[in-house]
Amino acid sequence: MKETNTNLANSKVVVIGGSYAGTLATWARLKYPHIVDIAYASSAPLRDVADFYEYMEVVGDQIGLQSQECVKTISEAFSQLERKLETAEGIEEMSDRFSMCKTIRTDEPYRSHFLNYVSRTFPDPVQYGTAYHIQFYCQKFLNFTGSSLDKLISLNNVSHITQNMTSALLLDHDYFGSIFDELISNDDVIYIRCVEDYDQFIEEMGNSENNSTGKIPFGNNVDLQYFNHLCTDIYGQA
Repeated sequence: MKETNTNLANSKVVVIGGSYAGTLATWARLKYPHIVDIAYASSAPLRDVADFYEYMEVVGDQIGLQSQECVKTISEAFSQLERKLETAEGIEEMSDRFSMCKTIRTDEPYRSHFLNYVSRTFPDPVQYGTAYHIQFYCQKFLNFTGSSLDKLISLNNVSHITQNMTSALLLDHDYFGSIFDELISNDDVIYIRCVEDYDQFIEEMGNSENNSTGKIPFGNNVDLQYFNHLCTDIYGQA
């Protein structure tokens, strides 16, 4: 543009991005300093790691700052859910109450896929909201009636209906079907995590928000192996 528009000949070039786009903006400035004069990057992951358990730890910590009762109830709910998935009767009950059109599978990676999806109810208010949003979300969660697990089920079903995400959770929670849904609706995120230098994904760019450290209230059974399995199933071996 500077070469073809004389009005821009002496202008500076600024690249701006947030999240992964911020990473690209930073790299553009480093790689093409003779073209890019300024890079503004917000929340740009520059040194991610594959086993990024700290993400969910921070989510739990931030919820705890607003309500220890909320964290305690979340932890109890996931413990109760995991116990339910240990018996055939519990699996049938959870499949019905989470409004699945197919029975939940508890072999891997299906079990981790289901538990990961349920846990995804909680990060958004923390990552994209304020203390007020976290308080509001926790209050909504705690106001549901019944056991801790009852509250979790109610929150999940209401949240996904509200977000118009029924196709992912309420209709057909199939592992490969959900992967296809992700590729259709949010393929940039999957691409970033799995394809942008697959070796780097394994070594440093995975950004996989797992729950396997024992310090997280969202269960402890979704680990890095699940995310590696996910990327391999979508794009094949590196």
